[in-house]
Amino acid sequence: MSFLSSLKNRLRLRSLNAKLLFPITVLMLASLLTSTLAFGLGTLLTRNQLLNQQIEQDQIQISQSLAGRVDIVRSAAGILAADPDLIQALQSKTEANLAVIDKRAVLVRSRFQLDLIQVYSPSGEAWANLVLAELYRVSSLLDKIPTNTTTVVAVDGNLLLLSRSSIPNGGGVIITGIDLGSELARIASDQRLVADLFVRFANIEESSLPAGDVLDEKAAISRERPLQLGDSMASLVVRRRTAEITQVTQTGLLVMIASSLLTTGLLLALASRITPAMIEPIRELARIAQAVAIYHEFDVIQPVNSPKSLLNIGVDDEIGQLTTAFSSMLIELRDLTHSLEQKVAARTLQLAAASAVARTANSSLEMETVLQTTVDMICQQFGFYFAGVFIVEPDKSSAVLRAATGQVGDIFDDNTYLSLPLNRVSHVTNTIQTGQAIITQDISLSKTYLPHPMLPNTRAEAVFPLVHAGNVIGALDIQAASTQVFTTDLLETFTTLSAQVAVAIQNAQLFRQQREIASRLAEIDHLKSQFLSTVTHELRTPLNAIIGFSKVLIKGLDGPLNEVQGRDLNAIYESGQNLLSMIDDILDFSRIEAGQMSLNIQPVDLRREIIGMTGQIEEWIGDKPIRLELDISTHMPSIQGDVARLRQVLRNLLSNAVKFTRSGCVSISAIYNPQWVVINIKDTGIGIAPDDIDKLFRPFSQVDGSSSRRYDGTGLGLSIARYLIELHGGKIWAESTLGAGSTFSFVLPIKQTSNEKTTHAPEVTQ
Repeated sequence: MSFLSSLKNRLRLRSLNAKLLFPITVLMLASLLTSTLAFGLGTLLTRNQLLNQQIEQDQIQISQSLAGRVDIVRSAAGILAADPDLIQALQSKTEANLAVIDKRAVLVRSRFQLDLIQVYSPSGEAWANLVLAELYRVSSLLDKIPTNTTTVVAVDGNLLLLSRSSIPNGGGVIITGIDLGSELARIASDQRLVADLFVRFANIEESSLPAGDVLDEKAAISRERPLQLGDSMASLVVRRRTAEITQVTQTGLLVMIASSLLTTGLLLALASRITPAMIEPIRELARIAQAVAIYHEFDVIQPVNSPKSLLNIGVDDEIGQLTTAFSSMLIELRDLTHSLEQKVAARTLQLAAASAVARTANSSLEMETVLQTTVDMICQQFGFYFAGVFIVEPDKSSAVLRAATGQVGDIFDDNTYLSLPLNRVSHVTNTIQTGQAIITQDISLSKTYLPHPMLPNTRAEAVFPLVHAGNVIGALDIQAASTQVFTTDLLETFTTLSAQVAVAIQNAQLFRQQREIASRLAEIDHLKSQFLSTVTHELRTPLNAIIGFSKVLIKGLDGPLNEVQGRDLNAIYESGQNLLSMIDDILDFSRIEAGQMSLNIQPVDLRREIIGMTGQIEEWIGDKPIRLELDISTHMPSIQGDVARLRQVLRNLLSNAVKFTRSGCVSISAIYNPQWVVINIKDTGIGIAPDDIDKLFRPFSQVDGSSSRRYDGTGLGLSIARYLIELHGGKIWAESTLGAGSTFSFVLPIKQTSNEKTTHAPEVTQ
């Protein structure tokens, strides 16, 4: 009896793993044996039905693959037919163009894995013929495939899937294709098919079989189905050898299914006895865990007494150990939760206080307000004894206490600050020099603490660097009346807060600098405008006198002049007029910059204005061999604009055209539509380099800015013209070739609307 008890004790299953795995393993081994025997029996009864199903699946896959290749062949032909480089190359037969055609054809063939690409010129000549070695005899296929179709073509005993696309405007023809035999072999290889594939079309059969391989049709099962390849209807044949299915049969499959169902039923029956014994204690533990997680109830656990069940699950196994461990863990979790809640509450208060300080510091751009608000909020929110902000002087020789709390802050005024040399040993100077925070939980243990007579109650100090863009701009000094007050969380909070304070200080400094710069720029701009106005006014009075008296002398009102005197006076008169024009340009530019330029809008007949200026243009031309041409329709409509300012633009552009043209022609033309009028002024002058076009319309900018330049001027005429045209809601631009002349054009709306602008020249009609 004792021996049996001992043996029973040894064989007793104690772990949950053993209690579950032992019966399941025995059952699975038995099921495996049964299934193996059933599978062997089923193999003997197999038939060809499963093979037929597999052939049907193969046909679907192959049809889909070939349909995809049809789309690829068609797309490849379309891509080549739309390729601008290939279209350009087909325009003339040169070695370079043939190389371009071959390159584009090879690229498309490689990309789409094609077997054939032919490119024909507009005359039908094949300029590119890329084929596989098996198709080397394939030459012209133009007569074998209709235009813009995708079809199957029989060539030299091979079946080719070809697609033909025409290049737009008769630019040529593209034919792309694949060899169906090679494609079937590739599909069989890619999809790892053990079947033999055939495509039949026009009494020709293409196969995936290697050359010389003959299939015994008696030992195979085949099925044929229609196959749509582009615009052609072919047949797809899939053959499988009967030897493939000898090990898999329908009867064996059914037996295996029955065996699996039987095994599943037995497992379910066993599980229905085992699982309740496992679920009950686990369910109780889940209930307790849910109460803890949702309601934070830590005193709800009760001993779990597992009822006697099959295999005594829950007694002396992992579930019983889990219940005991869970009870201990719950007690520890309760203590940790209470501690964590206290820490979270304290941390939340710290973060809220830090957020309030940062928000307040960033609420102003005045330096003194930012600094004083920061230190006051730190002491108020965190309850510290003292807080101060030191700012490093520009010469980096000392740090100045710019804001402080308590009695230390009360002794400062706007011009009196505590200066601390950086070569003096202290926590503040060490922080500024090293860029690292210094924390002293007890100042009595520190040799570098620098006492202050007005802070006698300091017991702990923390100094944080104020860093912006990698530079230390100051330090935040915090002192406490108790030791060991700077916790890890608090230090992290102040590290983040000091970075935000540094940004607020930098913003305040930049705001002050910008305000000073803006004030200075406004003063300078006012002085400039005043200077220009005064100088031009003072210059106009004597200049008008010079022009007037020189004109009187030229007319001979004060007596006759000899030839030399006449030339000199004409030179004085013309120079005076040029100088007066420059002064007028400067005055106009000053008005533009001041925003005082306005327009007197009224109907303007541009054609009449241009014709009216021909006399003045002839005077500018003088003895130069230049002819003036006008091409302006009598039906050109009037526009809405300022006639004086438009005359100024025309005068500026036409005088420039004459000035920079030695000989040839200056032409004025106009084109228009119901919304816009475009004026073109073209000359045969010296022209402008492409790199200098952008300089034309900049104020005080000239193409030749050297002191020895041949043509004089202020460089304001074109910039003023651009402003006046844009003020009318139009646009002005220039096109030029160096040495071949220039064309200046401007577009104006026929009717003015509010804030009307144009960003590109509109389409107009002659």
